Amino acid sequence: GQFGAVYIATDATQTHTVAIKRLRLSDVNLSSLEKEIGILETLDHPNIIKYYGAIRSSSHFNIILEYVESGSITKLLT
Repeated sequence: GQFGAVYIATDATQTHTVAIKRLRLSDVNLSSLEKEIGILETLDHPNIIKYYGAIRSSSHFNIILEYVESGSITKLLT
C-alpha cells in the first residue's frame, strides 16, 4: 500500500470513529493508488479493515478506513 499519515476522525453521518489515511498527491503513483482502492473495495472479511471511501483535494488523497484501536501490524509486532 501507499504510505502516508493516518488521522483519527468521527464520521458525523454514522457516528463512529474512522481512520483517514492522508497521502500527498505529489508523493503517490495514482495508478497504484487506484489499484489499492480497487482491491480495498472488494474485500469483505471480519479480519480485514473496511474501506469506507476516498476524498481527493487539490493536494491530497484521503482514504477513509475502519479505525482499529490497536494500531498497525508493525506496531503490534514490535
